[in-house]
Amino acid sequence: MRVVVAGLYKTGTKTLKQALETLGYNVWDVSEQLNAVCGGPMAWEDLLQTNADPIVQLQKMLQYCDAVTDGPSAVLAPEVAQAFPESKVVLCVRDNEHVWYKSYEKSRDTLNWNFFVQFFRLLSHTARRRYEIMRLVNDSLSSGRFSTGVYSLSFGLSPVLCKHAYLAHNALVEEQVPENRLLKFNVKEGWKPLCDFLGHEVPSVPFPHANRGAFNASLPGFLDYMRYNSAKDTRNKVFMETAFALMAIATTFLALYIAFHLN
Repeated sequence: MRVVVAGLYKTGTKTLKQALETLGYNVWDVSEQLNAVCGGPMAWEDLLQTNADPIVQLQKMLQYCDAVTDGPSAVLAPEVAQAFPESKVVLCVRDNEHVWYKSYEKSRDTLNWNFFVQFFRLLSHTARRRYEIMRLVNDSLSSGRFSTGVYSLSFGLSPVLCKHAYLAHNALVEEQVPENRLLKFNVKEGWKPLCDFLGHEVPSVPFPHANRGAFNASLPGFLDYMRYNSAKDTRNKVFMETAFALMAIATTFLALYIAFHLN
């Protein structure tokens, strides 16, 4: 592990993932962190639900990547940094907590109200498990650290509490990570501060800009969101499980229809 991205969701983590990949890092985003090679969702559940020292488990789970961003690892960023003492930590931030909350709220509400998210969650075990582990991650941040519910997928959260959690998370990272290992970084700053911190030459390509706002609520928008935020094998499992569930429902209704008319 060489780089730990400590910024919370909607702080430019997808952009930073692309930037790190351009610099040659093997980056694990949320989709890779929830895959089997990392122990799958159950490994994160065990980690988040027990009071055991997470350091050894994190070393085992994250040993095959160069960098982590977003997902479960961001919530445990100080612990990940401790598990890999040679790593450098990039704390992604927005201009202020108000800018962050506006972006977070838009994305959260789109997910909460999106028909396709709830449709696949209802019919696919894989989609449901993914949703549940992210809720657990979110709850661990809220109840275990700041008692705010910043990442909760429920409705009607207080903007004041969400903004407090954002600031508290950033303060915790700055407090626990040594100054010589930490870069507080806004993706609007571009390549130079990031490359100077990591010891790279500035690439000749433009700095990336990914994940601009919440996804489109249409089916094509949702499919694009799935492609962007989940591994191919995960997407295939979700679609296959959904197809089988629909076939089972259709078969049941057909059988009931035939039985009713035969009688």
